[in-house]
Amino acid sequence: LIANAVIFLCGNLMGAYHKYHMQDASRDLYSYTVKCIRIKMKLELKKRQQESLLLSVLPVYISMEMKLAIQDRLTETNDNRQPDNNFHSLYVKRHQNVSILYADIVGFTRLASDCSPKELVVMLNELFGKFDQIAK
Repeated sequence: LIANAVIFLCGNLMGAYHKYHMQDASRDLYSYTVKCIRIKMKLELKKRQQESLLLSVLPVYISMEMKLAIQDRLTETNDNRQPDNNFHSLYVKRHQNVSILYADIVGFTRLASDCSPKELVVMLNELFGKFDQIAK
């Protein structure tokens, strides 16, 4: 009878010990999973912000070409291969009937310091809009 009680007690102690460690491991795994999900969400947000910024500055075809070239370059680096060349890639596209305007606005520095950035952008937008109208 005492032997059965000792075996029963030892079995219960082993079960409690195992349960404690399993709960601890489960808790750690849950915390790690939550942390990974948060990091992935932050990464996705940063990726969307980066994409938005890139598309606000460059045309879609150039941004897509750049992204593919960067991905290829990173893949080559991960495969321990040397890149094909040491020069930066050029992302160019031929356009027909294009005019290029070089303008030096006299007193621009003083003008920029006298008005707000928003006013300056509006003024430059109007000025270059007039240049576009004249060019047509």
